[in-house]
Amino acid sequence: MFEVFPFRDTEQGSVIETIRRPHITVDGDGKLQFSSVEVHDGRPNLVYECAAASPVLHGEYRSGDHVQLQVTPREGL
Repeated sequence: MFEVFPFRDTEQGSVIETIRRPHITVDGDGKLQFSSVEVHDGRPNLVYECAAASPVLHGEYRSGDHVQLQVTPREGL
């Protein structure tokens, strides 16, 4: 099994994508790491979730914790 961190649009429940953003990575312990945070990362309808997949499951995955970011831009930037 391997872990992936997809993100999901809560308004379109069937749309799940793998994170492909240069400032977001998964570390050696399988934890999601942000080198910076952008306003786009905290969209109200965006949910990050941990998932485990296996070739034996033929494209199925098991979903874990869901995380939703709340990004507040700093004034003056």
